[in-house]
Amino acid sequence: MTRNIAKFCWTVVFILFAVLDNVKSEENIKLNPKTKFFEVILDRVEVLYEDPKFFETHLRVKKVNKTRTLVGYADIRQAIGNDCDAELKTLKKQGGEYRYSPYKVSAIPLCEGLASDTYVYPEFAANSDFPLDIANNCPIPAGNYSMRGISFTLENVPTNVAQTGEYGCELIFSKNNETIAMYRIYGYVNFV
Repeated sequence: MTRNIAKFCWTVVFILFAVLDNVKSEENIKLNPKTKFFEVILDRVEVLYEDPKFFETHLRVKKVNKTRTLVGYADIRQAIGNDCDAELKTLKKQGGEYRYSPYKVSAIPLCEGLASDTYVYPEFAANSDFPLDIANNCPIPAGNYSMRGISFTLENVPTNVAQTGEYGCELIFSKNNETIAMYRIYGYVNFV
């Protein structure tokens, strides 16, 4: 449950959906006719809390030319699966500060949530040591998992539902109703 990978994936997905804030119609969005998908540009990752009994993570955003990717590792100290819940809250930068958006995902069992994600987790798993087929590999065994240059373009999300801007995603992981990890991931959403 407390894996940065899962956290990060969900974060990026929901950063995009946080963009739904303030969208009232397609006219609010000025799109280039060649626009095909969104680009999520990572800015930074903050560890707000980690319970060392469960894991230790080291993540950073690496900038190479114009590309920003997530690199690092997660040391999972206990197997994590559907006995852990993940919750997501989105934030949007308005008036110089990040404010909670009404878009959120209530607590859901970790593997169940990851298995249903068709936007972010496949990219995440392809560029890390985490199992690609999470539905058949739950719980995730204890171990050290690396992340090698994860970046995201969300091609399947309709461009008429989002705005560009600065967003944050707060991921909260819990087990037995106790928070075991909390992260914030910040980034920008652009049309490409």
